Amino acid sequence: MLFRSSQLATAAPLSDAERNQLLSQREQLTKDSKTFRGERKLAQAAQITEELLSVERRLFGETSPQVADTLALLAVVRARLEEWPASIKAREEVRSIRLKLFGKDNWRTADAEHAIELAESMRQLPASQQKRLWDVDDTADIVVNLEKSKRFADAIPLAQHVLEVRGDILGQRHWRSALAESQLARLYLLSNNWAKARPLAADALAIQRATLGKSHPAISVSLNYLGYAQMKLGDCASARANLREAIDIRRKALRSEEHTSEL
Repeated sequence: MLFRSSQLATAAPLSDAERNQLLSQREQLTKDSKTFRGERKLAQAAQITEELLSVERRLFGETSPQVADTLALLAVVRARLEEWPASIKAREEVRSIRLKLFGKDNWRTADAEHAIELAESMRQLPASQQKRLWDVDDTADIVVNLEKSKRFADAIPLAQHVLEVRGDILGQRHWRSALAESQLARLYLLSNNWAKARPLAADALAIQRATLGKSHPAISVSLNYLGYAQMKLGDCASARANLREAIDIRRKALRSEEHTSEL
């Protein structure tokens, strides 16, 4: 568990016994929240995640990375319940916490801002389009599981579907579409299809540069995919340049963790 040392002062003093009890509660609530979210029991998931949030506020303080991450989960659950004001409020709190922790130019703060913009856009969509977006989010989870099982041939058409739906509703140049495109590029790399992976990674990279800024870790991921495909296709000079840039971005992201400490 990582958090800034300055956050220790904001948490209420706890005895070792109280802290251990809360940590145990947190572990169980985290499991329960994941289970209910996985089973799409959203009302139960919201309740459990609120309880988890309360425990984490006591453990880590009001403005901690842990609280921000759980608020982000809660925001998604509230959105799926079509409780858009509550969802956006949670996302705004995430932005506020990350702004205090990391500053306005950090990618985490930018991510929180993008999440608010996405929620504001989604709440304006017809219910049928909202459902399509939630459905392909579920499909994206299936893709991840298929990849873990090395079932790349089964995963690729599903990943393509995710890309098509997001492109159709959010726009082909949206950062969520780029995320799907990058994932599809990865699957082609894992299938040793370098020729199909390269243009997908290049396009995802271009979108991410335009929408996420210059130092977002997602850009380093797409640079890695593109560089690897280029290397396999014999374009070693381009591959080296892209892989070096990916390393530079990752180093900057790691430096932003310098003032964190482990509990």
